[in-house]
Amino acid sequence: MKPVNFLKLGQGPRPDLLEEELRQEEKRKAGQKEQQNRSEPAEKSAGKGTGENRPDFEGKDILAMIIAMFQLILPWIAVGILAYFLLMFLITRI
Repeated sequence: MKPVNFLKLGQGPRPDLLEEELRQEEKRKAGQKEQQNRSEPAEKSAGKGTGENRPDFEGKDILAMIIAMFQLILPWIAVGILAYFLLMFLITRI
């Protein structure tokens, strides 16, 4: 896993950063293909189950998914807690 550059977090889609990431990704994939071609025999690389369909998640992708889940679940939890305290308040006053 590559280190996370915290200076780029929160910035909009800057074209120069997107192009840089695209070039780095292309270099990494080309290097992986070369290494895979050298290490595996021809019949194995042409076979099924090479794992290319598996998504490649990075740290910032996982962090974004965790934040998105909190944004979906947190309002429901807050409403539930508010309803509980409101109910307890009304029960103790009546």
